[in-house]
Amino acid sequence: MIAVFSDVHGNAHALEAVLNDARSAGARDFYSLGDVVGYGAHPARCVELVEETASVKVFGNHDAAVLNPAVARQFRAHARTVSFRRVEYDHASAARDILAAGLPHRLADRLESGR
Repeated sequence: MIAVFSDVHGNAHALEAVLNDARSAGARDFYSLGDVVGYGAHPARCVELVEETASVKVFGNHDAAVLNPAVARQFRAHARTVSFRRVEYDHASAARDILAAGLPHRLADRLESGR
């Protein structure tokens, strides 16, 4: 069984609960469809969990904004402030390094490349 998740937004507690529930239901493969970071207090932990568990990973707009200030500027002021200030306080460099590893921006790109 495949478990598909997205929009984690830095909420490590929720992600851990979802992963555990999916495993209990029989999931053996995990797909992350993006927005791992943003808003929540633990973006680096979420990125680590996704790296450890998901065989398929794609970027979301929040993930892209961590790496590219031009993308972040497209967010409304409140979302920019809440979403990206928290990344600064939770091992942002680790999250950026992992996100910069070349995640595709579309699931189709990921499936076609075999990465």
